[in-house]
Amino acid sequence: MILRTLQARVRPGDAPALFRRVRELVDARPAGLVHVTWATQEHEDATRLLVASTWRDLDAVYAAVGGRNLLWDAVLFRGFEDRLLEVDVQHYSVLGSGRPGEIVEPATEAEQASAS
Repeated sequence: MILRTLQARVRPGDAPALFRRVRELVDARPAGLVHVTWATQEHEDATRLLVASTWRDLDAVYAAVGGRNLLWDAVLFRGFEDRLLEVDVQHYSVLGSGRPGEIVEPATEAEQASAS
């Protein structure tokens, strides 16, 4: 599994439009999307946004963003570039997840291959 984080800084008041875009992503249910969390951090001069999405694998991320060459772009906010003061996209291999007492470790490559 892949954890994709998108962090952005926007002017106060711009966050609701960007989070509507996140909601559209969730409602579209792209193949391979497992989970999405979005959050804000308010500052006097700007709002920081965080979108953390969990994906089945990198191929699912490639399909969702439109190709390997767009992996590091904030494609989720395409059309809103003029509102982004800063943006950073990162990808992490998930080592485990879950609620306390219900930790789930991702399947190994061999387990994933046998499930296909």
